[in-house]
Amino acid sequence: MTEEMKFERGQIVYDRRGKAWVFESELPDDDGFIVSMHGWPEERVCISEAFAEAPTSEREREIARLDAQIAKRRDELEDLRHEVATMGPRLKALRERSHVLARIEDVLDGKITHVAWISLYGQVAVGTPAEVLQDTSGWNRSLKLVTLFGATGGDLSWRVNQYRDGSGSWQGEVVLCTSLLEAFAAADAEVLKRLDGWEETTLLTLGHLIRWADERKLEVPIEARRKVADAEVEHAKRERDGLAQRLAKAEERLAKAESEVPRG
Repeated sequence: MTEEMKFERGQIVYDRRGKAWVFESELPDDDGFIVSMHGWPEERVCISEAFAEAPTSEREREIARLDAQIAKRRDELEDLRHEVATMGPRLKALRERSHVLARIEDVLDGKITHVAWISLYGQVAVGTPAEVLQDTSGWNRSLKLVTLFGATGGDLSWRVNQYRDGSGSWQGEVVLCTSLLEAFAAADAEVLKRLDGWEETTLLTLGHLIRWADERKLEVPIEARRKVADAEVEHAKRERDGLAQRLAKAEERLAKAESEVPRG
């Protein structure tokens, strides 16, 4: 018998791992002990060793082992969370790039029927490639050059040049679409995106964006609309003051001319 001692029925004993049991009886030939959780017959089990006190060294080692496993699982969970957090933007960028690159195949297959053009200054045009991208600077009326641009952050976008040979300035982004409905949706989405950052937008650009939004019945931030309205009022005042000054000078010249006319 473990530790050369006898146990009494109903006594609390402990196994090697420090778990408490209710002692029931000892098996013959030192083959082990019959114990139970609460002294109920249906709960009886056999354990090979029994101790009057919990073997703390074994218990502590078991606790340390479990703590190490928990710490390891926590580290793995933290790594997984970090991976998921970094994967989100990467997947989003990958989806956007895949969408842009897929348009190359659509161009080759002749599926591009409409485009949405949004200039750097907020001007918007939607229509067929011939309607939106035609180079009117020459006699042959070819389409302006459209090129796929890649940013250092991995973003891809189609840009349209001022001329068909690419010798001019780049005039903003163009979205290649397979339907007129898709083109309008792309233009609306870009306008709303730019209106979200209206605080950093110039008055000229903001005016173009609001004009398109009003035509399409899109929601415009009231602060952005007020900014443009205030600027228009100031512009009207300056024009009024300028006209008043020119009128006053004209009246002065007229009065001077009349004074110089000989009177008989």
